[in-house]
Amino acid sequence: MADGSVQENVVDTGAKIEEKPSWLVRILSWIALGGKGAKIEEETLKVGEDFIMKVLPHRGRWRLIDRAEITSQKVIGFYAITHEACEGHAIGDNAVLPGVLLTEMANQLLGVWYATQHPEFIGAGKVLFARRGDYKASRFIKPGDLVQIEVNYADLSGSMTTTRRGTLMELTGKNFLIKVGKELKGSVPLVELTGLEPPKTTPPTT
Repeated sequence: MADGSVQENVVDTGAKIEEKPSWLVRILSWIALGGKGAKIEEETLKVGEDFIMKVLPHRGRWRLIDRAEITSQKVIGFYAITHEACEGHAIGDNAVLPGVLLTEMANQLLGVWYATQHPEFIGAGKVLFARRGDYKASRFIKPGDLVQIEVNYADLSGSMTTTRRGTLMELTGKNFLIKVGKELKGSVPLVELTGLEPPKTTPPTT
């Protein structure tokens, strides 16, 4: 630009799907570009552990999403609660999942969803940091429970902004519901993630 300022290129991923075919095209392109551990069944993208391990840096007790299902309407994550996940947190003699981990579960599901929209995110070593999050727990979650965390597709959004400093990623998710079977165990009203990927440098030629 004439005044010497840097023009930023903002690409808003959005969340609402206007045409289902375009959604399927994005998913099929994603699988072709490295979506190992996922398959489409009846217009539902089923994401397994292989893919999640590529996207999330969390390991052991800190990975709180075992698998996920994504449709044009909802994003659903599943996590089998272990004694390890509840270690050091009990009500009386009964181990229970710390409520704060519900927020982390929502953060991780948000990251998995974003990676299905952007194949370049897979295995690229990008790290997102929680900027904001809160939870409401109404029932205890204990070892042996299979937790289902779900969110409407329309309540997810993400954007990438490219500047001289690198690529800034900002993700937002709202109104996550936490269930075990049909019983509502809690909710996460809002989570926000942010991350900065430094610009790629080209080695000097000799």
